[in-house]
Amino acid sequence: MRDFDIKYSGEHLPLEDLQNKIIDARIVLRVNHPFYSLVIFSLNLQHSYKIPTTAVTHDGQLLWNPYWIHNMSLDDLIFELAHEAWHICQNCIGRGRAINGLNHGVWNRAADDITDTLLVDDNLRQSTISTKLVSREIMV
Repeated sequence: MRDFDIKYSGEHLPLEDLQNKIIDARIVLRVNHPFYSLVIFSLNLQHSYKIPTTAVTHDGQLLWNPYWIHNMSLDDLIFELAHEAWHICQNCIGRGRAINGLNHGVWNRAADDITDTLLVDDNLRQSTISTKLVSREIMV
């Protein structure tokens, strides 16, 4: 196995195919939700096994776990990318760093709930993941 390939459930998946899946989702965002695409297209794509899902960094990286992306539908990935764009727009990283003693897990969860609510309000189809994590009361 080459270092840029992964094995998942016996399947051999080139990272290039997964990166193309992300590119496809970015293009759909560009057509249907140009605001989010401006943010997402400004980020550098970087796969990482150190995070379980996706994340954005203060220096403009969009980190993505290949196993996570492999299991997503295109619609879920579109929502996930818009979700990460909102983290940038809300300056979640900078605002979180400004609070002494902040519990990162609590801060991130609160930011996720707000972010996903805004995306649903903006007529993006809520992802399967978001549906499981975000309370129904928030989405009303």
